[in-house]
Amino acid sequence: MAPSVKSQDIMELSREAFLTVCGSRVTGANQAACSLFKACGRHHALVGASLDELWEPAAAAGGDLGVGPRCVRVRTSTDAQVFLELVQSCPGTPDAEYAIRVARAGQQQDRMTTQRQLEILQAAVDDAGEAVVVVDVEELRYEYVNNTAARLFHLSREELMRLGPRESLVWPAGPTGPTENATRLRQTAQRVFDRHPEATTEESEVTRLDGTLFRAEFTRRAVSAGGHWLMVSLIRDVTERRATQARLELFKRALDDADEAIYLVDPRRLAFVDVNERACRNTHFSREELMRRGPVGWDFSAEELRARYAEAIAAYPGSIKEDVQRTREGGAPYILESVRRAIRSEGEWLIIIHIRDITERVVAEREVQRKIAELARSNEDLEQFGYVTSHDLSEPLRMMASYSQLLNRRYGDRLDNDAREFMGFILEGSKRMKLLIDALLAYSRAGRGPARKGPIALDRALDDALANLAHAVRDAGASIEREPLPNLEAEPVAMMQLFQNLVGNALKFRGPDAPVIRIQAADMGEEWHISVSDNGIGIAPEHFKRIFIVFQRLHDRNRYEGTGIGLSICKKIVERHGGRIWLESQPGAGTTFRLALPKRQAVLAFVPPED
Repeated sequence: MAPSVKSQDIMELSREAFLTVCGSRVTGANQAACSLFKACGRHHALVGASLDELWEPAAAAGGDLGVGPRCVRVRTSTDAQVFLELVQSCPGTPDAEYAIRVARAGQQQDRMTTQRQLEILQAAVDDAGEAVVVVDVEELRYEYVNNTAARLFHLSREELMRLGPRESLVWPAGPTGPTENATRLRQTAQRVFDRHPEATTEESEVTRLDGTLFRAEFTRRAVSAGGHWLMVSLIRDVTERRATQARLELFKRALDDADEAIYLVDPRRLAFVDVNERACRNTHFSREELMRRGPVGWDFSAEELRARYAEAIAAYPGSIKEDVQRTREGGAPYILESVRRAIRSEGEWLIIIHIRDITERVVAEREVQRKIAELARSNEDLEQFGYVTSHDLSEPLRMMASYSQLLNRRYGDRLDNDAREFMGFILEGSKRMKLLIDALLAYSRAGRGPARKGPIALDRALDDALANLAHAVRDAGASIEREPLPNLEAEPVAMMQLFQNLVGNALKFRGPDAPVIRIQAADMGEEWHISVSDNGIGIAPEHFKRIFIVFQRLHDRNRYEGTGIGLSICKKIVERHGGRIWLESQPGAGTTFRLALPKRQAVLAFVPPED
């Protein structure tokens, strides 16, 4: 049976060698097959030849050939080998015609190797790290998309191919829709074709079908395949990269705008890795010039710099700080603070140097120290004044009181009622004056006792205060309710005095009911809050500030004894310990005094001012 016209046409157009076989005889051979067997040594016609004449063993039927390729030896003088592959058959038909592809053994192996390489290349492209799309711009369809592209656009590969570039919103965001996308796509392709053979690269924000956005980098190139132009695009998601770059740029701007000069030095090369704008302004050089000059020769030689950098590396992760005094062009002195710190980057040491002008800070610190010294002298003068007041003024008062009492005893019966009343005023005034002088001395001494190092137990200070007030507590029938108190760095006598004044106030200004006094503590993180509450007569809010002022009283002295200095002493003690004191109260509803005391006391070293 002769092969069909269609089969003959296909065979003749093919560059590969084909035979058609019916039964065991060749019914057709294309030009490539004739050339192949001629090259193998056969010079007779192929058509009509028996398969036994062509190769051994003969392939009698399509089932014997098998679907895959097999190697046979050609019956020629060249003893060549060829590959046979059944490519078409009509099984079950007695006169079935078979098409057999024939190739030299070497050619077949080359073809198989090339096929294997193509399969490897296809797999590599399908799962490449970048999205790959190939667009037929004329037909506005995808010729190819890889798996990475499908994942990037949150679609399956089949969905992406079906939607095409007009529907899948692969292109930069903006006015969307098939028409707008088609116009934009063709404009983009035209720019790419105009740049051929060069590639184009641009970034844009892309909208997916699910509404999510990402920043994409497109690298596009025009390619020609079979006389047809295609556009190949490599797409990368650079959202995180751009965000990182933005953060780095922001950080770089912050460093450039810093008030201190910053230098990053490579200690091996003795070269600047980078400098900020403040460093350039301080040295009056551009960044490029400063980078070129490097760190050597400004203040230290190369050997000295290496030693200083080695010292910073040895101190890692700590830093080395030093102050350097310089003189400006006009002769005015100024002070620089230099901080050197070693850091590790990619297994190498770098030195980061911060240099700031601390002249104003040093001047301010010296002024503060001067003020502290003045305050210390003032406090010393105040304490001395208290002693003088107590001793020198108390003696005349005692004399006035003694002689007034002597006059009253010797001549009292000779005085009329008015004179005796006047004499009583003198005695009462002397006693009040003595109380005020003693109170002033107590206020000047408040919190100025010798400080004990280390923490003290506030419970012990409260115990001492309650022991001093034992008679007053018993006489008032008061109940003391207390919670455990913390340990603090404080002066024990001052803390005892603090509790004694607060509890004493609660006993003094009690209401009609038996006094109930509660002492509690709360941990507030960096500080302790101590509260002393009572059920006494209370205080109106408008008097909250007044009660902490020296000698200020809210009640007549005939009703409540005292000089009005107890709460002033409390305030002074609390503030000298770095804390705060305030109260919560309403008339008739009791009062709560609250103390905020830091857990750690800040210790300021006293430095005498320079002469």
